[in-house]
Amino acid sequence: MALKLLYYLYRKLINIFNNNLIDKFEDDENDYYFETFQSICHQPVIIKMKRKYTDTILFDGKLYTTDKEFNTLATKNGNIVALGKRKEIFEKYKANKYYNLRWKYIFPLSPNLFSLYFKNTSIAQNEKINIIKMLNIIDIKQSLLNEKIWIKEDGKADFLIIDQDIMNIEEHNLQEANILNIFISGKDFCI
Repeated sequence: MALKLLYYLYRKLINIFNNNLIDKFEDDENDYYFETFQSICHQPVIIKMKRKYTDTILFDGKLYTTDKEFNTLATKNGNIVALGKRKEIFEKYKANKYYNLRWKYIFPLSPNLFSLYFKNTSIAQNEKINIIKMLNIIDIKQSLLNEKIWIKEDGKADFLIIDQDIMNIEEHNLQEANILNIFISGKDFCI
């Protein structure tokens, strides 16, 4: 194992052609990223970063967040632990499940959204799924506008995956949008 790692590092040091080269090395037990760059003295410096584990990583999506550059999120224990660009998230985190969103839209699920249909908002998860299936896309958009909620780090991992950007569609065309998937407390509930 040590010989394999030394050979890998030797190969990378020989092939330095940029000031910033990120690559991955995996062994049987760990998963590391190595960032190789040249210091002021033109000597290579290697920083080893071990990735953190998460439950789920959703990537290549269009997130309804304050930063339009973000396209990836990581969840753990029912919360969103990281938002960012795909490269950044994949360098820092490793997940049990990965979802390629293929540039679909992720919108937060408002806790008050259920009050449109039921007075009791502390209903069981399977009942929430049935309610969401009945929800009108217009109601979903209206709740996002009224409550001004976003996908954010350290927030609950409750969100919808929708095939269109409902925030930029006129109201009379909203019924053409479809809910593709639902995540409640970070758990995937396919429709």
